Amino acid sequence: MRERVEQKDAEAREKIMESTLEKPVASLTVDDVYDVAKAIGAEVEKLIDSFGKEAVVGLVPKIVRVLELLESFAARSQSCTSKEEELLKAYETFQAQQQQQQQKKKKKAVKEADDDSVSKETRQDLQQKEDGWHRRSKELEAQVLQLQEQNQELMDQLRISTSQEDRAQRQEREVMLKLKAVVDKQRDEIRAKTLELSSLSKEVEAVRIPFMFCCTGALRAMRACSVHTHSDLEKMCPGLKSVCFFHP
Repeated sequence: MRERVEQKDAEAREKIMESTLEKPVASLTVDDVYDVAKAIGAEVEKLIDSFGKEAVVGLVPKIVRVLELLESFAARSQSCTSKEEELLKAYETFQAQQQQQQQKKKKKAVKEADDDSVSKETRQDLQQKEDGWHRRSKELEAQVLQLQEQNQELMDQLRISTSQEDRAQRQEREVMLKLKAVVDKQRDEIRAKTLELSSLSKEVEAVRIPFMFCCTGALRAMRACSVHTHSDLEKMCPGLKSVCFFHP
C-alpha cells in the first residue's frame, strides 16, 4: 500500500515537472520553481538510496544555488511582468481617453469654428492640455519599452543559468553511470571469485577424504609388516634382539 502511494506521488511530481519545463521561460513563476525543486529533491533522494550520501555531496550545493538563482529570476520576472501589464493597461486606458478627448475636441472645434464664439484663451488652454496629453503618452511609452528591455535581459540570464544547470546535471549523471558500472563490474567479479573459491574448496575436500583413508591404510600396513619382520628375525637370530632396530 505504501509503495503504491509513493509511486502515485512520484508520477504526480513527474507530471508537474514536465508541465513546468514545457512552459516558456518568461512565464515561469516562483511556485513553478518550488515544484521543480521538489522533483529534483526526490531524484536526489533516489541517488542517495542507491549510492549513498557521498555520491551527491558535490551536486546538492550546486543544485540549491541554481534553484535560488532561478527563484530570484522568476520573482523579478513576475514583478516586471506585473508592472508591464499595469503600464500597458494604463497606456491603453490613456489612449482610449485621448481618442475620446480628441473626438470631443474635434466635434467641439467644428462647432466652435461654425459658431466662431470661442475665445483665443480657450483655444490656447485646449492646446496646452493636448500637449500635456502627448507628453504623458510619450513618457508611458518610454517606461513600457524600458520594462520590456529589462524583462528581456532577465529572460536571457535565465536561459544561460538553465543551460549551465543542464550541463552540470549531465556531467553528474555521467559520473554516476560510470560509478555504477564500476560497482556492478566489481560485484560480478567478487561473485565469480566466491563461486570459484567454493568450487575449489569442494574439490579439495573431495580429494582429502580418500587421501586420508589411503594414508591410514598404508600406515597400518607398514606397522603390521614391521611387526612380522621383527618376529621372523628373532626366530632366525635370537641374539639380534638386543640390537634390533624394529623393537615393537
